[in-house]
Amino acid sequence: MAAYSEEYVQSLLAENDRLRTLVESLKTESEAHVANLASLYVAVTSVHGALDRPSVLTSVQEIVTNLIGSEEMAIFETDTEHGRLMLLASTGIEPGSYQEIYVGEGAIGRAAATGERLIRAEGGSLSEAGDAALTACIPFKVAGRVVGVLAVFRLLPHKLRLAAIDIYLFDVLAADAPSALPFTR
Repeated sequence: MAAYSEEYVQSLLAENDRLRTLVESLKTESEAHVANLASLYVAVTSVHGALDRPSVLTSVQEIVTNLIGSEEMAIFETDTEHGRLMLLASTGIEPGSYQEIYVGEGAIGRAAATGERLIRAEGGSLSEAGDAALTACIPFKVAGRVVGVLAVFRLLPHKLRLAAIDIYLFDVLAADAPSALPFTR
């Protein structure tokens, strides 16, 4: 049997450790991708499985709470005749000041006016209210026309920031909720 130098054996052990670490890292990354795909599947099937307006609203709220990680949100419908957004559903916020928002007014109204989303990856302010507390404003569009807006406020305390999967979930909601939620105005 050939004798190997101590230096050679140590280099093999170091390479073995490096490869073991790489395999564990790839395994963890793969598990995260599977979890992300499962979240996307849950979101899509949840929205499309809802049969009526209240079910779709509940589905969107559950996705924001359980998958994105916020218990403070509002869903608005555009009233184009009066140039405003009307509150359809909310969770964890004082709904009084959000019953009606004029298109173009504040971050939520700007999202409705421009069709552009607002996303703060670090989440909304924990100490301030109103626009500063917003984590995201996601316009809902049908045929290029904004028919509603999802406003997501502060993230849950254990969630320090939005992840890439959260952005994908916002994209899923923006694409699928408007068609599943029959906006009437």
